[in-house]
Amino acid sequence: MEDKLEGLYVVMSEKTGKPYLTIDDHCKLFMSKRDAEAFCQNIEEVFVQGPYVNKKESIAELMLSCKQAGGMFLDMCAGKKVEELKIGSSPQKYANAPLNSAIFHLKDTKKPVYLEKMHKCNFIVPCRIENGHEIMYGAAKFGDRLYTLCFSDLDEFATWPESNSYGPLEINFYELLRAAAGREIIINITGYRYVLTKEKIERIKKAGEIANAQKAERQAQKSTNT
Repeated sequence: MEDKLEGLYVVMSEKTGKPYLTIDDHCKLFMSKRDAEAFCQNIEEVFVQGPYVNKKESIAELMLSCKQAGGMFLDMCAGKKVEELKIGSSPQKYANAPLNSAIFHLKDTKKPVYLEKMHKCNFIVPCRIENGHEIMYGAAKFGDRLYTLCFSDLDEFATWPESNSYGPLEINFYELLRAAAGREIIINITGYRYVLTKEKIERIKKAGEIANAQKAERQAQKSTNT
């Protein structure tokens, strides 16, 4: 398969503006517009983007876009033939697939199981040092409410107008809660935006507690068996 994209069509999500994800985190790329449109007929709020004819577009660039959307695999579809490509990590750019996948499926299905997965995710927070010792985290005001701000990846971070004044720091969910200091949290400021209210934060924390208890139980059982 050639590296350059010529006459290829990508299925996109209207909700996120990023490549559409199937329930098992596959992104779809078609060799013909007809096949792409046929795939979209039974799916709501998706559209076909393409054809890709620009010589600068490459498979690597598309796979990165899919990775940033939360994709783990790219399905190259030519008629009934489907070639599955595993989407690897790029050493040049940070793509946070687990969090992006959770956001996509939350927007697409609203099923809480995807919210609960966030206890295992990492987040990008904007931070800077002031007065030589004070750590300041980015915040965003929507309406009359101030939210702690974080991002799913570096491209989303770059969309923030104040990103040049902060550095991106990758932290886990529990570190994010400490940075938030009791405030509600907003992930991204674009169409991929998602708000973690206090109720949602508590639900994620509860899922983490259950997962940790189950892990401890498995470890204890393993020690008993040995």
